[in-house]
Amino acid sequence: MSSTSSSGVNPEMKLFSEVNDFCDSIFGKIKEEEAKLPYHINIIDLLRAGENAHSRILGRLLEQKNDKNYQILDSFLCLLKKKNDNFSSLNVQEPTISCEKGRIDILIKDKNYTIIFENKIHNAIDRDKQIEKYINKLTTQYKDNQIYVLYLSADGRKEPTAESWGKYKGTDFEKKRYIQLTFKDDILNWLKEDILPNIRIKDIHLKSAIEQYTDHLEGFFNLRTIQKLMNIKLQEEILTQLNIKENSVQEKLTVLNQKIDDIERVKNQLAMVKSQIEVEFLKECYYKLKNDFPNYEIINNTDHKDHPNAVLKMKKDDYLFGVLIERSSYSGKIYYGIGRHFSSGLQEENIKKFFSLLFNEEGKFISDSDFWYGWKYTSYDGNGYNEFKEFVEKVIKYCKDNPLEK
Repeated sequence: MSSTSSSGVNPEMKLFSEVNDFCDSIFGKIKEEEAKLPYHINIIDLLRAGENAHSRILGRLLEQKNDKNYQILDSFLCLLKKKNDNFSSLNVQEPTISCEKGRIDILIKDKNYTIIFENKIHNAIDRDKQIEKYINKLTTQYKDNQIYVLYLSADGRKEPTAESWGKYKGTDFEKKRYIQLTFKDDILNWLKEDILPNIRIKDIHLKSAIEQYTDHLEGFFNLRTIQKLMNIKLQEEILTQLNIKENSVQEKLTVLNQKIDDIERVKNQLAMVKSQIEVEFLKECYYKLKNDFPNYEIINNTDHKDHPNAVLKMKKDDYLFGVLIERSSYSGKIYYGIGRHFSSGLQEENIKKFFSLLFNEEGKFISDSDFWYGWKYTSYDGNGYNEFKEFVEKVIKYCKDNPLEK
């Protein structure tokens, strides 16, 4: 059966064209109205904070400690207790707070409990058994009733999938020891109402950081005072573009919901195209590796469903390992480092120890995975491959210049 309509136009292409025209028109109005706004600068806006940046900011705030105690963390636990009575036993004792360790966005570990944070402010896709895997990692250190889960979405419209919960779907982890928080209503209001008013006068840098972050969140959700008039005009423009200004409330809602669904469908297509191009970047990396390092075996694993990569196989004494660049199909992020990929079934402690000095010298390498001795994020821009290539060259030189202690 043909996928085109009687007019010969593919319905999906027609939808894409309509959504594209609508978005172009509204975005043009946004730029026009933004140009009228008074001058405003926010450092976090300029840096285009992603989910990792939000995790680092929130994690650093929670670990702040003054002469007395962890006041911000204590306040945050009070927020959780108001949301769910099952969190009422949580108190600050000897906390450690980590960000992006073991792929967990934020992790609080204390004497008698641990809290897993899953940050989805930008609506990243839930990975299969994502929450299940995080819980499993902690069951060796804590009892089940000591493990808690927080899911941070932008505005509450995104919830963890059943696939992400895995075997813990419907258990007490979800029913009792789980809270969904939103950045828009929970985190932003908590920072503005509970944290900012209670910061000591001498903590000027902390106050400045929180003011920048709350302002960034207000901008993210179009809540800045200077944006109010602009928002009114944009909403009027949307009703005009959709030709529903004079329609009934029910009719307006029907059209708006349909337009939201249409935009979501187009967004999904755009995300698929973006993913394909990111994999193309990896394929380019593979061919560049073959050209730049002709004396090494290069493995093309760029068709892998979850973690496509290009691997340069190396050997130090009797130990095999891979230097690779890889993309996560779940987050879309790209990273490189040294791992046991296509080399060994388990990590070799001697290799792990051998490269620890190199990772310390390079900085920002994370060693939190069974597959990786160490890895760090890079980018898809022109410097992404060049940065990886320089790292490969450093690894080759490091292996030549340093003996491996057994």
